[in-house]
Amino acid sequence: MLPALFTFRVFKYILVVTNLITLLSGLLLIGGGITGLAVQDDRTGVATQSIFGGLIGIGFLACIISTLGIVAAVKEHIKSLKIFFGLLCAIFLIQVIIGSVALSRASDVERAVEQFKCCGFKNITELAVPTDCSTDANFGFQRPCMMVMKQQVFSHLDAIGS
Repeated sequence: MLPALFTFRVFKYILVVTNLITLLSGLLLIGGGITGLAVQDDRTGVATQSIFGGLIGIGFLACIISTLGIVAAVKEHIKSLKIFFGLLCAIFLIQVIIGSVALSRASDVERAVEQFKCCGFKNITELAVPTDCSTDANFGFQRPCMMVMKQQVFSHLDAIGS
């Protein structure tokens, strides 16, 4: 059987390496969000900016939490490790809630497709719901949803005077 000190050190190094990978992932998310904001053009809307801002925010949060985990593991500070574990549990719970909400709203996408009589997002093959739109020209709708949704948004903006 391995001595307890050896097992503790292995666990400590695994925790540090895992947090380093998470830190690098957070930095990549921040870089991707900043790049996305920098290269966007006039065709991108508020939703796209929100996605890039979300990437930056999530990357920043991942960097902070992983830095806390690295410091807590290296210094072997029990209180910081408990805070780190609590944050990880909270993030896991939030992910489960968001996943449940997204799953419960899957029918909303199909309802929007039927209401707007469209298929796919930018074209009929991209993110097509249902997927049959892109395989059979006789099935489904032949115009992308992004175009229809933009028309709807702009017509409503005209109605309120924006």
